[in-house]
Amino acid sequence: MKINNAAVVIPSRIGSTRLLRKPLIKIGDLTMIEKAVVNALDSDVEKVYVTTDSPLISDLLNPYPIEVIIVNEECQTGTDRVFLATQKAGIEQDVIINLQGDMPFMDPTIITKVAKLALESDFDICTAVSKKGLDYAQNKSNVKVVVTPNGRALYFSRSLIPSNTEEFLCHVGIYAYKKQALKKFYSLPQSDLEKLESLEQLRALENGMSIGVCYVENMPVSIDTQEDLDYLLASLQNAS
Repeated sequence: MKINNAAVVIPSRIGSTRLLRKPLIKIGDLTMIEKAVVNALDSDVEKVYVTTDSPLISDLLNPYPIEVIIVNEECQTGTDRVFLATQKAGIEQDVIINLQGDMPFMDPTIITKVAKLALESDFDICTAVSKKGLDYAQNKSNVKVVVTPNGRALYFSRSLIPSNTEEFLCHVGIYAYKKQALKKFYSLPQSDLEKLESLEQLRALENGMSIGVCYVENMPVSIDTQEDLDYLLASLQNAS
């Protein structure tokens, strides 16, 4: 059964500084943004939107049963762009899911799981974590999370937290916001820890907002740099 009280909004900005025209890069038969859209459509969340500053992306996505929202304003984070899109399009669902467009192999069941946690819990924001070993966690691009027994995130860091362990909870880059929480997040200035760690979710924690987590098996790869892309394409070629 489709979840009709949540909406997926995928922010997709064409002007990436680290990887030129990233959303339009092809991985197999589809571009990166198309793969993100297909994953969202394959989840149980009924409504899917893409918000972008590019007519090229808008035109590319015409064949898909989604709505594209053009947001031209400069945004500090993808979540800020998602909020502006919800306002512009008048999105009415109680939960808004920020699905990053640079994770082309996001398991649709993760989207569904995070949406359900947001709808069924009192957390302001919900996300996902996956257990990983030290080799994976040592990479500062892979964000670590400390979580309470009841599933509330205490802190996110690029450093190894907690110390003296060989298994870490690593963050999956997806957020489900209660609508009022998204509005509050947008209204807040960037926080000191957010700037220090380059992690937008710390803005929420520093301002007393609660973040709940669900546990998932699969850790979808995020494509941030040319090295990430080269590694992914080589892996796909070796697997074929």
